[in-house]
Amino acid sequence: MSPPPPPGVSVSTIAATATASTGCHMLKFEGYKLLKKMHSDGQYVRSCAFEAAGHTWRIYCYPNNRYSGNSYISLSLVLDSFGAMNVQAEVKFSLLRRRGQPRSRSIVATFRYGEPLGFDRFISSGKLESRRSGFLEDDCLAVRCDITVLEKSAEQATTAVQARDLELLGIVCDCTDELCKRHHVRATPPEPRKSFLKLFCFRS
Repeated sequence: MSPPPPPGVSVSTIAATATASTGCHMLKFEGYKLLKKMHSDGQYVRSCAFEAAGHTWRIYCYPNNRYSGNSYISLSLVLDSFGAMNVQAEVKFSLLRRRGQPRSRSIVATFRYGEPLGFDRFISSGKLESRRSGFLEDDCLAVRCDITVLEKSAEQATTAVQARDLELLGIVCDCTDELCKRHHVRATPPEPRKSFLKLFCFRS
């Protein structure tokens, strides 16, 4: 038998209780190839301001990449709510096509007013403009942006625990003899402490 457990124990828990607001915006580019010729490396076209998930946003598209020397299309989301800070959101960009699955990529980031965040290399120009890709229908490109804003983080709670409960659940008892094992099987602490304490039990 193991030595008796300490006279008193308390256990703290942190439970995720995040709530979320969601929104979606569709953006269509007509005459994509001409737009690409009109905008050099680092230049962008942007959507109108739109409301989603409780904030104002804009989509920025860089047809020739956000940085020079890369043949990629860049997609970014900008928080356009003046003065807004530390807005944590999950963002998913999707290139749509009539046939086949969309091409999607997601990020979770903390947004601040006026700061673009997204993908510098969302898709290569070669793949996008390929006839087989299906993304450019009649020289039009369709982008969908899904936004989920996380509004809460976590809650804390402390529960008083009887040392006897810990011993019964095998948390502080390392015994191996059969008599003690049967003792643990028979003994059960009262509710609701049992449901709380079983999360900490490491005995098999």
